[in-house]
Amino acid sequence: MRVRELRREIVKSSKGNRQPRNSSSSSASSATNAKRRPPMPTALTSSMVAPVMYDVYRADPKKTSWKTVQTLIGPYLASTPEQRFCVTVLEKAKEHVNGDPDNNIKLVPPLVQSLLDCGHYAEVTTIGPDEMRVIMAANAQSNYDLAVKAAKKLAEVQAKKGSKESVAMPVRSDFEPNYAELKEDGEYFEAWFFAPSPSIKQMRGGMLLNVCTMDAGHDKSRGDYGTFYASYTYDSNSQLVLLLAMHCLHIESIRAWEMFCSRLRYIYNFEWTDHESEDEGEGEGGGGGEDDTQVHPHRIDSDEKVMIVDDHAAIAAMFAGDHAEFESLRRALCMDHRKDHAGTRGGSAGNYRTMCCATTYDSFWSTFEKSEPQFQNFVDEEDLDAQFRFIMMTKNGVSMHGRTCSSGSESMMGANLMRGIRELGYDPYRGLYKLVLEELRRFEERRAASRKQWRGQPPNQQLVVMPESVRKYFEEMENKPDYLIMRSASKMGSSSSGPVGAVRVTCTGSSGRVQGTSTVVTYLDQPKCECGIPQVDLKVCKHQHFAAKKLRVPVEELLQEFDTVRHWRAQYADRIGDFRLPGTASLDGSGVRLLRALSGPVKSGAPSRKRNVFANRAARDALKNRHAAS
Repeated sequence: MRVRELRREIVKSSKGNRQPRNSSSSSASSATNAKRRPPMPTALTSSMVAPVMYDVYRADPKKTSWKTVQTLIGPYLASTPEQRFCVTVLEKAKEHVNGDPDNNIKLVPPLVQSLLDCGHYAEVTTIGPDEMRVIMAANAQSNYDLAVKAAKKLAEVQAKKGSKESVAMPVRSDFEPNYAELKEDGEYFEAWFFAPSPSIKQMRGGMLLNVCTMDAGHDKSRGDYGTFYASYTYDSNSQLVLLLAMHCLHIESIRAWEMFCSRLRYIYNFEWTDHESEDEGEGEGGGGGEDDTQVHPHRIDSDEKVMIVDDHAAIAAMFAGDHAEFESLRRALCMDHRKDHAGTRGGSAGNYRTMCCATTYDSFWSTFEKSEPQFQNFVDEEDLDAQFRFIMMTKNGVSMHGRTCSSGSESMMGANLMRGIRELGYDPYRGLYKLVLEELRRFEERRAASRKQWRGQPPNQQLVVMPESVRKYFEEMENKPDYLIMRSASKMGSSSSGPVGAVRVTCTGSSGRVQGTSTVVTYLDQPKCECGIPQVDLKVCKHQHFAAKKLRVPVEELLQEFDTVRHWRAQYADRIGDFRLPGTASLDGSGVRLLRALSGPVKSGAPSRKRNVFANRAARDALKNRHAAS
């Protein structure tokens, strides 16, 4: 929309608001026009301005911000509009472009059915008006308590200033929800779930890593509209693959994690019957087994799989106790969360990190024994195999492939926030469909990368012989100081013409991680080295890599099957199928009774900045009203 048209629309909407401040008319003519100007109407509302911003936002959504609104409409108003007003205008303009959320919510069930028809897993759940009433009442009480707390702080400030006036405390009735909005026969949105069809097939074929992560993040839209939950695993190129996503009205709690984990177990606890091919395994999962069935070896609830999580009590309840959803899946605690807690408890975060990265018996226990008593007590609070990958491998025989943190899920939480998925809690239909579009893009990028035959451009292009992440891992390894101290590698044994087995790697001095020696014995015919990395992480260590280069053994021959280019390409082979995208043009929400949630549960933890500002404003408004009344 041109600036002139924008000006004309705003002036027309305001019905007599003053001309732009940059008008070139003289003061005398301005005074004459002021006499002829009709009376000023009520204040210009965001609803009046939002339709004017419709074309601006639709033309370039990414570059349209609240500052854009302020720049465009500011010259036509009596004063520069506040950020709060501009943000509201932008949000309402978005609703004009993307549809009314109250109408979009009725498209969620048809969209879920379309996703099921495309082979994905999708579901939507609802709650009744009684539960919605309880949530609204709890939110009102929380807002009231926060306002009282803000009023008490304001009273302390007034007292320090020497003011003798008392601060008016908030009244509970002012925070009472509008229960008239509740429909007694209504069904209110609770949660949607989505699991991509390719992920289900990849997991069923045993193609993905045995290590998964899961995490939750608050929705960032205006108002409290729930929490986003997700679980991811890795492909051979260390790219994250979505297993299950859920946007739920409830905060992190046992109830919410039960909803998530029960679906995760249902989808990925594969089972087959005697009539089903064990090699193909075409079913898409399902809960409890039937008679004459055999448990699938690649099910998620297996003692060969590990789930890395933080130490939230509600998550821990999913693995043990009355609320447990998993019987065999092993829980591993995120190192980043635990080491921070070790520091706050008087221990050493550095020592905890050293123990998490240890791959030999001596390096692990020597660090523990040298630590202070409070640190040892902190470590003893949780099972050792749930904290340290060295113990996980030596005790249970399960490798975590060097993974120690839930940073995968956390990074994807940030990516989904940047993509606007976690900002759509107030519009579940758009949130779900945007996630589907984003996962389609990510799947196509991962598949295209796996099918590349050459790396780089002519004349420097090279044949792809290993996944890109593995190549970068070796490239970074070669530039580290402890790699550069290695000088020679020689075969051990009497035969120098036979296959390469044990190799002696000589270093210029002790690196501190080679048990105080300058010689390390490694093997090129099995995952074994004195440093312990091949045994614990099932990865090629620096000594194996150096020996292979010196003895002219192709490094790709040392890789585990999961890290080979062959396995990587099999993960995205034709038999996995395409990521099918449902059409939305024919979705019909007529007759659907689903309604948007009127409020979300109170978030745990410290109140957000937005809620604190609201409480402080309420306290100050109460004080102003008291002055006005007197």
